[in-house]
Amino acid sequence: MELKQLLATLRHWWWLLLLGATIAGGISYILSYLAVPIYEASTTLLINQAPSSLPTPDYNALLTGERLAKTYAELLRKRPVLERVIADLKLPLDVATLGDRVRVSVVRDTQLLVVTVEDTEPVRAAAIANALVDSFSAQSRALQSSRYADSMKTLKGELDRLEASINVTQAALATLPAPTTPTTPEQANERMRLDAQLLRDRDSYTTLLNSYEAVRLAEVQSSNSINVVESAQPSAQPVSRRQLLSMALALVLGLVGALGLALLLEYLDDTVKSSDDVQALVGLPTLATVGRMRLATMGARLVTVGDRQAPVAEDYRMLRANIELVSVDDEPAKTLVVTSAGRAEGKSTTVANLAVVLAQAGKQVILVDADLRRPTLHTLFDRSNACGLTSALRRNEGEPLDAHLARTAVQGLRLMPSGPLPFDPSALLGSKRMAQLVQDLAAACDIVLFDSPPLI
Repeated sequence: MELKQLLATLRHWWWLLLLGATIAGGISYILSYLAVPIYEASTTLLINQAPSSLPTPDYNALLTGERLAKTYAELLRKRPVLERVIADLKLPLDVATLGDRVRVSVVRDTQLLVVTVEDTEPVRAAAIANALVDSFSAQSRALQSSRYADSMKTLKGELDRLEASINVTQAALATLPAPTTPTTPEQANERMRLDAQLLRDRDSYTTLLNSYEAVRLAEVQSSNSINVVESAQPSAQPVSRRQLLSMALALVLGLVGALGLALLLEYLDDTVKSSDDVQALVGLPTLATVGRMRLATMGARLVTVGDRQAPVAEDYRMLRANIELVSVDDEPAKTLVVTSAGRAEGKSTTVANLAVVLAQAGKQVILVDADLRRPTLHTLFDRSNACGLTSALRRNEGEPLDAHLARTAVQGLRLMPSGPLPFDPSALLGSKRMAQLVQDLAAACDIVLFDSPPLI
């Protein structure tokens, strides 16, 4: 479909597009109005990266912080965190339902996370948002602590063992005589051995204690902190974002659906709407286009008689001129048949006004009402229908045609009404006498116009 055709379709079916969008938007508004209100609660977190050894943070450190925030945004909606929140708050929800109500977003170019929870109760929405943060913080601390737990446990065990060994050695030294008193050689050797053992244990204890403190410091320095910048608070007003989004989506879908229906109806519609359609169907050019007439009486249809300056009268004169131009190269047209596809499409009005403008141009015209089912020309020209076409076909040989013709108020125009209606119009119009009558009429004037029955 070309753009011109599409625009024409939109102009023709604009009311359907408006109706579709209105109905869809109205239904969406009613459903949103009747739906349970939704409340939102949000809490803001600051994700701090582990301290760097550099005096000032570089670009890579900042980029790592942003990536860490995005990672935490994903972890906040994972099953372990959600299950703990459900258990702590005793929520009547499953993990999937709670996950659908949680939305985590990263503030652009920052290390801030915004955790938003939707719920039908404002207090519960705030409680869930805060519980999510608490649950995730506890889980994060547990994960970070587990990285150094084994090393610290081993070092703590060695420190306890050395401390016990030192206590035992000191107790053994206390049982020996003081160094200033006389002792036996065995006692002197034992004191020397215990002093050496105590010195070794104390040196080992100091070394392990330094290692333990180093591991504990490494745990603190490598831990990423999660700080709550703003806790979630219950909201007093429900959110309208979803309602507006639903209405906008419904309007678009209604408009698209109506457009599709309009295009389908336009595709299925095979009626003729313009002169271009006629030319495409029959392969013949359009001679003229006559404007619409809104007339109160039958006689007013002869617009070329009553108001010769009317735009419609000019349309009929244009039709007359084009008919004459078509006949320039060949013999002038002697007979013309005017018909239509169906009833009440204006064929009788057209042939009557065409006959008038031809007569006004100085031609001798005979207008024949060949519509033997619903004749109207005698009414248009206010003439009797007692005799006419049917009586002319039954006339005796040698009887003149003038007896079956009626003069009109238009000079040069004579009318042959239909006459009494026959039982079988088709047989009468297809007879040899009809063919001879056409020849006789053509010989008696410049042009003969026939108002024929509609095709359908």
